Amino acid sequence: MNCLDYIHSSWDRFTSSGKYGKDMIALPNRFVAPNDLLFKDELFYWDSYFIIRGLILDDRVNLAVGMLEDLLYLVKNYGHVPSCNKRFNLGVSQPPFLTSMGIELYRETGDKDLLTRVGESAEKELSFWLNRKRRVLGLSRYYGRGTHTSAELESSWDFTSRFNGAALNYLPVDLNALLYKYFVDLAFIGKETGEPSMKRFFKRKAESMKEKIIDLMWDPDIGFFFDYNFITGKRRRFFTVAGFYPMWVGMVNRRMANKIVSNIDVLMGNWGIVTTQKSRRMKTRVCQWDWPNGWPNQQLVIVEALRRYGFRELANSIASKWVDLNCRVFNKTGKLWEKYDVVSGDIGKPGLYPTQPGFGWTNAVFLVFKDMLS
Repeated sequence: MNCLDYIHSSWDRFTSSGKYGKDMIALPNRFVAPNDLLFKDELFYWDSYFIIRGLILDDRVNLAVGMLEDLLYLVKNYGHVPSCNKRFNLGVSQPPFLTSMGIELYRETGDKDLLTRVGESAEKELSFWLNRKRRVLGLSRYYGRGTHTSAELESSWDFTSRFNGAALNYLPVDLNALLYKYFVDLAFIGKETGEPSMKRFFKRKAESMKEKIIDLMWDPDIGFFFDYNFITGKRRRFFTVAGFYPMWVGMVNRRMANKIVSNIDVLMGNWGIVTTQKSRRMKTRVCQWDWPNGWPNQQLVIVEALRRYGFRELANSIASKWVDLNCRVFNKTGKLWEKYDVVSGDIGKPGLYPTQPGFGWTNAVFLVFKDMLS
């Protein structure tokens, strides 16, 4: 069996009916969980975007649409998408990708009714991300249940040196770039569905938010985006892949993009992009979202950000190294993995739990990169 055969067979093994247990939220449609071990029967929010990208390429569009419908169901009933479909997770989310999923599937299906419902759900979800406890200086932060640890868990970087143990104090680059994309996407949805006032309204919101993000998070001396600590009133000059999200969502000009890319060597591993710059790990916990680990979803964000601004050769080089790493480790272990050590070229270092085989977003990014490189 090769990597592609493994991926094709994985989807069915990872697919859940969504109908189970009192501690879980029953969902109307089947969905793909990250794997059939630790995360069996769990629908994770941001994982779903990357998994949907893979399902589309593997001609499983109906399954992908069903996953999106499950997420819309959650917004309808709970006002937001929980981090996963466990009742314990209500009130806590993950990096928001709902409009990105909707537009990917609209481009595939042309279903304007689905696109309209995505827009309605996204507007409702924005109320969750823009509420008073999350909003500081006109931008948003991860909040969780109001502790630094739960906010870091909501960021899904569980755990990382990025927030220095004080996630509530930071306005994160990636979260705010994704919310900027919500405004851009909602303007697109207004255009596509014949709502010109909606288009104009969200276009203005996007421009206003872009100005705030650049003002607080763009470091013109270094030429990179950093998380903003609103307690100290300073950017934390700690390089992470989050600094590429403004490129991925298309909110920077060419001059800024050139400066961002000039710093990429700080995050360049032998087999892909490391999640953060090299640093001393926090002593109280293992930070799996740190150097030397690289995560599939973040490889995709960086590669697509580079391609968006014309850095195709560099993007393809990173994608090729990542695919080679996946195959290299697969040949040793017979499995794909949720994350990799992109410095040594091996299975990723563990964190809160043992590094998991599977893996939903790894499968998907492999397919995206193979398609891109073909």
